[in-house]
Amino acid sequence: MKNDKLNDLYGPGDDNYGRDKSPLLIMDDCVYCGKETKYPKHMDIDFRMHYVEGAGQLCEKCYDEIYNPPRA
Repeated sequence: MKNDKLNDLYGPGDDNYGRDKSPLLIMDDCVYCGKETKYPKHMDIDFRMHYVEGAGQLCEKCYDEIYNPPRA
């Protein structure tokens, strides 16, 4: 059995190293389409892109569709 820091943190036999368990690794979902974004839920909103106060986190695609629509 391989003994590394991730194994020490999450235990043996966990292929994804606790991604399903650790609150630090739970990613926020887009409030418009529901797709997982690249920002962890615990990350301060001041350091996120595409976050809309009063609405929540948007993925880049939905943010562009809403705030930068194609011009006719």
